[in-house]
Amino acid sequence: LYRDIAHLNGPISQQINAQLFRTFGPRVSVLTIANLVLLAGLIAMIWWLWRQIADPIAAAVACVVLLTLFALMPGSRGFNFALPYEHEATHGVIGAFVAICLLAMYLTTQRVRWLIVAGCALGFVFLTKFGIFISVLVPIVVGVIASLYATRATRRRTSTHLAALLVPIFAVALIAFSFLLNDLPDRSALAATFGSARWMGNAQLLAMPWYQRWFGVISIAKSLDEILLCALAYNVLLAPAFAAGVLARGRGEWRTASLVIAPLFVFAVLFTLYDAISWQYALRGLTLVILALAISYGASMVRRRRRDIDRVLILRLTLVWFSLLLLVGHLGLRAVTDDYGFVFAMPAALVAVATGVSWIPAIAERGGGFGWAPRAAMLAGLAILIAVYAQRDNRQLARPRTTIGEGIDTLTVDSRGKAFVEMLAELRQRAHPGDTLLVAPEGTMLNYLSNLPNPTPYVGLMPPEMVMFGGQSPVLESIRRSPPTWFVLTTGEAESFGYKSFTIDYGQEIWRWIELRYTPVATAGDANFRMGLYHRNASGAGE
Repeated sequence: LYRDIAHLNGPISQQINAQLFRTFGPRVSVLTIANLVLLAGLIAMIWWLWRQIADPIAAAVACVVLLTLFALMPGSRGFNFALPYEHEATHGVIGAFVAICLLAMYLTTQRVRWLIVAGCALGFVFLTKFGIFISVLVPIVVGVIASLYATRATRRRTSTHLAALLVPIFAVALIAFSFLLNDLPDRSALAATFGSARWMGNAQLLAMPWYQRWFGVISIAKSLDEILLCALAYNVLLAPAFAAGVLARGRGEWRTASLVIAPLFVFAVLFTLYDAISWQYALRGLTLVILALAISYGASMVRRRRRDIDRVLILRLTLVWFSLLLLVGHLGLRAVTDDYGFVFAMPAALVAVATGVSWIPAIAERGGGFGWAPRAAMLAGLAILIAVYAQRDNRQLARPRTTIGEGIDTLTVDSRGKAFVEMLAELRQRAHPGDTLLVAPEGTMLNYLSNLPNPTPYVGLMPPEMVMFGGQSPVLESIRRSPPTWFVLTTGEAESFGYKSFTIDYGQEIWRWIELRYTPVATAGDANFRMGLYHRNASGAGE
């Protein structure tokens, strides 16, 4: 890893997958089963944590929302917990929740050992994606400090507990660095240990239209309008139910009426405006909701006397700030459930569930109000949202599909799968044992399906990867050293990154070298997605 395979994130996820392959064989089903086991663990952690920060009802609803809107979404293409596009994202967020669970144990027992294990979990997260690590580290450190402040800890105890949390992080990173030194020079091993931290704030990446659209900053005014409009819609839907719950003091017909009318009002509004609502923007208001919660709980922490700062407040504050940092740090002003939103927007959405199903009803019940009125309205809104997204997924699944692979490892893919099947047939007919294959700018799954190794370290050559790999020169030099027997050119989505195509601009030097030394032998696909197969000339075997 890093020496023979160019990798852009931390090393731990690839090592986990490699160990799974060594133990059970290099099969897609192995990854799927392992990922589903991890998902089951995540659901268990969400259930346990949400029971502590809210109540069993909110915990159950949060688990349902996790499964239906985020975890297993066929409408999100290759972005879900079963087969994520990037394992560092799912492993990192799951590791973050492990660390928060361990913080909860520490807040209950005040035992240092829980901080030590939490530090090890944070070290694991550090070796996945640096952004996730920062998102969870800051709230946990603040939570530990708040707990020590509330218990009037001495300086020595404060230092001991903070060291118990932070030292294991450095220890885990140092162990990883020492292992990487076995195969890499010092500078490369250090860069690999820090993983994606190398690319944070990269000007070339941030200037690409794809990233600007991804973070919602290509038109900040429009993104802010969407956030404000969506947050206003939340208030319009839920505020009447909250008011009804506050006014429904004592037992009687008013409570029964509010329990019936509150969800009916939500159903009526959403059904009436169904066609006018841009459902893909339904979660845009999450950013403002979580920001308001973060400020509210932060202010509550500051205002409270020491003896009134309890573990529930600290745990809520930790989860809210983790959700906010993860959401804004990875999605910017664009909270969505699809693409990477399935993992980066998920904690914020589950915190919003706790807010609407538990925290707001609890406020309504103070002074004798009826909490089930706002709770029923929130449940109605979630039910509609889940139904709408289920319809979207059904439409996605109803589209023509192509099957690739056999048995338990069968993959069902979209229209691009036809080109893969055709190209796979060409390679199986033409390639010989010992041949090698390079696919560019994307499509390395073809190496796995054809059982043809890639002789270069590069498994993806889209514009972002080309920037992070240092441009065309190192990639071309690697191809010159180990020219593949076969080369497959795919039509990647270069336009979304501000380029025309691999052959015209961002990979032009590489293509010129390939074009002079390889002969086209076959094509596959159609105008929407095409693959071209090239065979190395005998005279161009090397330079």
